[in-house]
Amino acid sequence: MTASPECDPSVRPHPRDAVREAEARRLALRDRFEALFAEWLRNRASAIGDFDGADIPASHTERETELARLIATTPAPSPWMVFRKLEVLAHYLGDEGVRWADRREVVMLAGIRADLLRLGVGEAGR
Repeated sequence: MTASPECDPSVRPHPRDAVREAEARRLALRDRFEALFAEWLRNRASAIGDFDGADIPASHTERETELARLIATTPAPSPWMVFRKLEVLAHYLGDEGVRWADRREVVMLAGIRADLLRLGVGEAGR
């Protein structure tokens, strides 16, 4: 009976496999983040187009709120994606008359700060 490669300590994965896996994870995170942002944009656009002058249904507003939370708490897989978060934050900070019980803008700022730290922005030489 032969030990499986996963159990055999002498069988080591090739370094390229680790690089490929890391890249696949990064691309999956990027796709998830971009999908959230795209849905948030579609949601905002449909609120303007479909409900212009009418009350926006609660389900529509709830989904927008959920998308904003997900964008705020999903790590930006690339430095430029932090700007997507800033766009969402700018929308909420400029949306007058809205008072959120969940302090969404603070969560968004915390998420952006975490992204900048994780991506090494602000470190020496960057």
